[in-house]
Amino acid sequence: MMAQGFKPYCTDPTQRPPVEDASKLSTLTRAAGVAFAAKLALQAAHQFFANPANKEKFIRSNGASCMAYLRENSPDIAPELLLQFVHMKLPQGMPLVDYEQPGTGDLFGAFLKSVSEQNAGPSIGFQRRGILGFDTLVVELSRQTIAMIQKAATDFHW
Repeated sequence: MMAQGFKPYCTDPTQRPPVEDASKLSTLTRAAGVAFAAKLALQAAHQFFANPANKEKFIRSNGASCMAYLRENSPDIAPELLLQFVHMKLPQGMPLVDYEQPGTGDLFGAFLKSVSEQNAGPSIGFQRRGILGFDTLVVELSRQTIAMIQKAATDFHW
């Protein structure tokens, strides 16, 4: 891949660089990450909330929480960038995560593709498996998020 112009972000897995930096790539991936977590929560609410009023309140709260998170933790990310990912048009029936091959034919992959397209300039390659890959993190994040919302909906009769 180096022959094609790709440069490794981290050459030594034991000495990882800071997760966040001032680069456009960092800004885009952080915005996509927050949007992805929001989408996970929204899907779980639509799937598990029986009371429409509770579902509506949760959706509003989810949006407000995302914006508050950005203001506090990533003030360099404009709300419009987050909303761009949240409102991205996707094919009907596209899963949030393909649990067998995360980032392939799913919402997560669509977000990664958008990040790559918006970061015009250097080539970007995402390692999907292994120590630097995102497969275990994304799969576990999505499973835990959905499971916790399902538990809360059941426990509190939402």
